[in-house]
Amino acid sequence: MKDKKLFIAFVHNVLDCRGGAERKLLLIAQHLRALPGIDLKIYVNRFVPEKTFTEYVDGLMVIEVPAHGWIGKLLSFFKIARLTRDADLIHAHNHPGHLAAVFSKLLKKKPILWFDNEPLLYMEGTKHRHSWLRLLPVRLFEKILLPQIDTIVSNSRNTQNNIKKFLGRESVVIYSGVDVNLLKPRQLHQDSSFQISTVSRFTKEKGLDVFIRLASRMPKAYFTIAGRGEEEASLRDLAKQLKIENLTFAIDIAENEKIALYQQSDVFAFTPLNEPLGITIVEAMACGVPVVAFRSGGARETVLDGETGFLVETEDEFFEKISILQQDASLREKFSNAARKRALELFSLEQMINRTLEQYRSLLSRYHKESLSSFLKDKN
Repeated sequence: MKDKKLFIAFVHNVLDCRGGAERKLLLIAQHLRALPGIDLKIYVNRFVPEKTFTEYVDGLMVIEVPAHGWIGKLLSFFKIARLTRDADLIHAHNHPGHLAAVFSKLLKKKPILWFDNEPLLYMEGTKHRHSWLRLLPVRLFEKILLPQIDTIVSNSRNTQNNIKKFLGRESVVIYSGVDVNLLKPRQLHQDSSFQISTVSRFTKEKGLDVFIRLASRMPKAYFTIAGRGEEEASLRDLAKQLKIENLTFAIDIAENEKIALYQQSDVFAFTPLNEPLGITIVEAMACGVPVVAFRSGGARETVLDGETGFLVETEDEFFEKISILQQDASLREKFSNAARKRALELFSLEQMINRTLEQYRSLLSRYHKESLSSFLKDKN
């Protein structure tokens, strides 16, 4: 046992953006790498270092197993299975990492923990991009392999309900955590202008056209849309058509720039519908920013309507609630304090890490590897 290490294999699909799922994977992996006796590797089908978090390049072991098309994806599962054969535990992340993990388990029995941020094959965005003829066999394949997964972790009660509905499995809710020591309110307002921001990938399902139309209706406020993605050109065209002059596009900003944007914002506008959780809501709340979001998906859990921000039904109501906050500085301050408090209580990085380690220890014990659990204790 002296030279024994706990080998944890992460299996994720692609690392080609700086999204919430990629950030969560990074935060958990960084914590594990700081513990003694941990051998950790991350297996992905596509790795684009310049588009994702630099920490993956600087300090983490990422192994790319390329896959092209469905046949290539299937072959990559077999290769990942061989590479992770001797893992003590597999932490699968999103779809289809859990399928590759099952292939590994078929070679050699081991526990699998699957962090499922959403049952992807059943979500509206996926159904719009793929025909039911293409989705049906993949769904059946998933259902066949699913019993091999020991524990499923969902990122919200909203996702938990969807997993139960579509996959027929129970799951454990572990809220995605953020570094509340890094994401914190600014000390002083730098100016008296009213600042509204959003941070998102520029894709159709994020509803960013709503944000741009809000800017056209509030010429005395300043709007910033931060992110990157395939819809950038169409969003800029919409802003041009509406002759908007109070909107700034902040493309591909660094992490410190994103935090600064939160801190200088008076309101954070979250425009997607049925987002599984909405990690940018949590980040904004940690910075003490009131949030206005549609009453759908995970936003119903993160935002307390009338306490940390507003939940709305329509675009017109979105405009009305932001206008209320623009006119009432005392209400903004009240929401700001409550938002920060809620982030500290429910969405800290510590709670995510600690609850994840609890699941690891439980699984290792179930597979008679209790002795390996000692590696999962903080070195402090």
